[in-house]
Amino acid sequence: MSDLTLPELKREILKRVNEELDVPFVGEDTEALVLGMIISPLLNRVPVRLLPLMLDSVDGLSREEFESHVDSLTDAINELIDVPYVAEMLEGRLIAVALRSALSPMLKGESL
Repeated sequence: MSDLTLPELKREILKRVNEELDVPFVGEDTEALVLGMIISPLLNRVPVRLLPLMLDSVDGLSREEFESHVDSLTDAINELIDVPYVAEMLEGRLIAVALRSALSPMLKGESL
């Protein structure tokens, strides 16, 4: 996976997160669009050298480090995006769910 270009790497991460999540009563195209709105700002803030870890991580973050990053990134991303017709609190929860799914491969011994 390390030979992927940056856009290819981001597309692969988004694809894998979308495969992991299923939002009830939401079509796959809409789900992909909303996930893209949430995950793209995240991927633009993650240092490029860390993105491959999301696809293959041997020695990643501890659970405490993981939760700390999810909390701070949820707040930062929630300020950047606005999902139309979704309450701010629900938007934050959706972002946190997407982040946990996107970042969980960074936990020790995990991968997408």
